[in-house]
Amino acid sequence: MCNSMVDRSLRTICGLLRSFQTGEVSAQDFSDEYLDIWRMDGERERAQSDPQREAQFHRLVESLQAGAISGDDFHEACRELHGWSKEESTLLDEIDALHSAASGYTTDPVLLASKPGVYVTEVELREHAARVLALVCAYLDEHTVPAQ
Repeated sequence: MCNSMVDRSLRTICGLLRSFQTGEVSAQDFSDEYLDIWRMDGERERAQSDPQREAQFHRLVESLQAGAISGDDFHEACRELHGWSKEESTLLDEIDALHSAASGYTTDPVLLASKPGVYVTEVELREHAARVLALVCAYLDEHTVPAQ
């Protein structure tokens, strides 16, 4: 998974997560910046996608939605399709969960009460961010070749 583009993206995410955890970036600014990174990464990924792999992925999604495969089977098939290790898959799952948390961040008590788990508080967003920060930093430490 760690090509130079992914490495840069993970480093950018790591820096943003650190800034959020230290209080240099507010929860709202973190959410906005993280969602921008997510969007740009998605656009780059789509521009470089393999049409055959995309078609296979969409068939997997259809199978999941039709109930033909379980969530676990879907997850495993996606991991194999993309060639991700279990560690990479776990990292990507947590990055996805952080995306959901960043998307659902609000200070509006009515929204928070209306859909707990969809809308999250700053405390919940920080908890997600701390978990992802640890995983991203560990992954980069293990998979990045030091400059020579």
